[in-house]
Amino acid sequence: MKITKRQLRKIIRESFILEQPEEKEDSDFDPDELAGINIPAPLKKLLDPDITAVKFMDLDQKLDASGNINHQAIAIAAFVLSYSDNDEKQAKQLLRKTMTILPKILKAQQASQEKTTSDDGGETGSNALDAFKVG
Repeated sequence: MKITKRQLRKIIRESFILEQPEEKEDSDFDPDELAGINIPAPLKKLLDPDITAVKFMDLDQKLDASGNINHQAIAIAAFVLSYSDNDEKQAKQLLRKTMTILPKILKAQQASQEKTTSDDGGETGSNALDAFKVG
């Protein structure tokens, strides 16, 4: 029996497909799946994974302006859970990493502001990305 190049390519393609490990399905945070936590309607809309970018920006700005720290914390937790595919261990690891990077980001922002307000306009002598080095 003779195998054509086309048939050989098909066999190889199928064998690669069978050998690839199954990818974990992306799991987003869904506010409707919560029991026992009262989430206001605007916050539920903000956390809806199917929301448009324009609607998200509008709701996010309203949440920011409201100053309600509990609602803001729920929103941050929801985003962390989405990034970690609802895995608690990964979510906590991401939050810990965020806490370590936060001062570095603020320091880099401050350095950037100082650089723009300085009159010399020269290089400060360090790379701005140095502030983000972890470890």
